[in-house]
Amino acid sequence: MPEPPMPGSEFGWISDPPHCLASATVTKRRKKLGIWNIFLSNHYRTDAVGFSNLEYGLIAEQLGKSMVASEVFNFNPSDTGNMEVLFKYGNEAQKEQWLAPLLAGDIRSVFLMTEPGIISSDAKNIRLTLKKDGDFWVLNGSKWWSSDAGHINAALYLVLGKSLPHHPDPYRQQSVILVSTGTPGIALQRHLSVFGYDDAPHGHGHFLFNDVGAKRALEWIIARINGERKQVFGKKLSEHGVILQWVAEARVNIDAARLIVLNAAVKMDGSIALETLDKAIQAYGGAGVSQDTPLAAMWAQARVLRIVDGPDEVHLQQLRRNESKRGLVL
Repeated sequence: MPEPPMPGSEFGWISDPPHCLASATVTKRRKKLGIWNIFLSNHYRTDAVGFSNLEYGLIAEQLGKSMVASEVFNFNPSDTGNMEVLFKYGNEAQKEQWLAPLLAGDIRSVFLMTEPGIISSDAKNIRLTLKKDGDFWVLNGSKWWSSDAGHINAALYLVLGKSLPHHPDPYRQQSVILVSTGTPGIALQRHLSVFGYDDAPHGHGHFLFNDVGAKRALEWIIARINGERKQVFGKKLSEHGVILQWVAEARVNIDAARLIVLNAAVKMDGSIALETLDKAIQAYGGAGVSQDTPLAAMWAQARVLRIVDGPDEVHLQQLRRNESKRGLVL
C-alpha cells in the first residue's frame, strides 16, 4: 500500500496557496477573536489587540509553523513594516487612503528599497532619484527584490529614493515616496526567483521607474522521523546513531535559539534554522529536496532571511557598535 503524501504536498508548497484566501465571514471572526493585526505593538492606537514584543514573539513562534499564517492573520511582510510607517509618519489623508484598507486586509503594499548593481544593505548607496517638480516628485531609477509585487491586491508602493543628494548629512539624503501601483511610467521588468522558486503568485519584482510622478509622502530614513517503511541497513532511520545525534543537536540548537529570542524579543538566528533544516533534508534524502515535503522551500526561505532587511553581518556590526558603547571605560 503506498504511503500517504506529506500534508500539503498537493499544493506544491507554494507560499500563497488558494486555500489561504479566506472569506469575509472568516476574517470577521478572526477580528472578533483578537487574532487580526497582532503584529501591532501595544503603543499603537488601533482596534488590534496590541501585544508587547515579547507576547507577539511567543505567538509568532507558534504561527511560524504554518506557511500561510501571516497571510491568514494579516501580518504579512512587507505590509507590517509599511503599516507601522504609515502609523508613525503618515498624515490623516494617507492613513485614510492607505492605512485603513491595509489594516482591513483589503489591499497589499510593496516596499521598494533594494537596487541592482549596488550594495543595498547600506541605504546611503541608493541611486533612484527623487526630483521636485511643482507639487510632485519625479522618480527615475530601478528597484528589484520587491516582494508582493505580483499580488493581485497590491495597490501601494513605498519607494526609497535620493531626494537631497547634496545634503551634508548622508542620513538625510533619502526620502520615502508613496506611489499608487497604477501610476504611469512604472514598468515591471520581470519576477525574480529564489533558489528556483518563483514565489507565485506574489513574486519579487524588478521595476524600472521612468519619469514617474508622485506626491511626496514621507521623509524618514529606512534604518528598516519515524516511518516504519523507511529503513537503511535493516534499521529505521531513528535507530541510526547519526540520525539520533542530528535530532539531539537540532533540539539543543532550537531551544537555545528560542531562549535567545525570548530574552531579546528582537532577533531569530537564521543560521540555526538552516543547520536544522539541512539535517532534516539529509534524513529524508531525495524526498527532502522535492516538492513532496516542505523542507526545500523552508530552507530557501530561511536562507533568504539571512539577507532580507540587511545581511547578518550588517546586523552583527551594528550590534558590536551598540555594545561597545555600553562598555566601561578602564
